[in-house]
Amino acid sequence: MKKRVIIVLLMIMWDLSLHIVELINKVSFHPLYPIFPLFNVISYDIFWTSYWGIGFIILATLIMGGKKENEK
Repeated sequence: MKKRVIIVLLMIMWDLSLHIVELINKVSFHPLYPIFPLFNVISYDIFWTSYWGIGFIILATLIMGGKKENEK
C-alpha cells in the first residue's frame, strides 16, 4: 500500500511542478517538462488521459482495499 501512495504522491507533485513552472514562465528550467508529441507519437491528450487514468486506478485500489474483512 505504501508504494502505491508514494507513486500517486509523486505523480501529483510532478504535475503540480509542471503547472508552477508554466505560471512563472520558467519551463526551460524544469528537467522533466514533457515536449509534445512525445517520441513523435504520443499526443498531449493521450499522455494526460493515460497519466491520470493510471492515477485513478491506483487511488481506487487504495480506497477499496483499505480495510480487510478480518479486521474490526
